Amino acid sequence: LFLRNIQEVQWSTESDKGHYLAEIKKNKASLISQINEQYNLRDYLIFKKTIEIDGAKLNVVVAYPLDTDDFDTVVPVHDSKLFVFFPTKERTGLKFLVHAPYKTTPSRESIPFDDSQNQIITNELSTLIAESIESIKKNGLLDVNFLTLLPINSENEHPLYSSAFQKVKDAL
Repeated sequence: LFLRNIQEVQWSTESDKGHYLAEIKKNKASLISQINEQYNLRDYLIFKKTIEIDGAKLNVVVAYPLDTDDFDTVVPVHDSKLFVFFPTKERTGLKFLVHAPYKTTPSRESIPFDDSQNQIITNELSTLIAESIESIKKNGLLDVNFLTLLPINSENEHPLYSSAFQKVKDAL
């Protein structure tokens, strides 16, 4: 879902086959589809931002899942984990997916959020979440349903959630 240089992946097993397809859309958003032969599994509205840390260009990404029957409705993700290209064990408390090239522990299961580079990434990813609201509005998806996906619980202490909460609050 969060690979940069791959626009389409076709896959097959003994019992199933399908593909992932990335399609560029307007307003700096992309649509990623996960499709198999029987049905459409999930579409995601993707927002990307390139940041620079110590001379390296890195991408942070926010992915809002779309309803499989109504592509004009964003739906929540339950038990959302933070992605560093692949899911980590880090539960963000967010109701959508996020990816960032965080420094991880050696097992790649968790993120040391006190690391200075990871703090910059957290800030930039939170900024992207807040900035995506304007594009969501331009795409006609800003409604009560979408607003319920945003980080609105000031008591959640996860570093990414807390940062995103503050940025979204400021944006609104």
